Amino acid sequence: MEVRVMFSMHRTERSGSISFPLVNLQFNYSFRIFCWNESEVDPNHLDQDHNPLPGTAHLLATSNDELSFESGGVPDQIHLAYTDGDDEMRVMFVTPNSAGEEEGLLW
Repeated sequence: MEVRVMFSMHRTERSGSISFPLVNLQFNYSFRIFCWNESEVDPNHLDQDHNPLPGTAHLLATSNDELSFESGGVPDQIHLAYTDGDDEMRVMFVTPNSAGEEEGLLW
C-alpha cells in the first residue's frame, strides 16, 4: 500500500509532524520521506489523481521497522456472498481460534 502526502517545508524549520489514519489491510506499513526541488517534478509523470510526481533521488528518512496490526478478538477478512435464498446472504470471517472457547455471532 502506498500513502503519498505532499507538503512544503521552510529551509529554517528543523522539525515537524504529520498524522494520518491507518487501516488494517492485512499488510505491514513502512514509511519513507523524500525531498525534492521543483525542477525535479516531472509534469508528464502523474499519479492516479493526475498530480505530478516528484523524483525519489533524495531520501531523507525511512522507518526502521514495519508497522503491523495485532490480530485481536475482532473479525478479520470479512466476506459477504449471495446464497440461493432471495432473503439471505452468507457471511464468512476469520477470528483467532482460542482452544476451548466457543465463538458466536450476534446480529
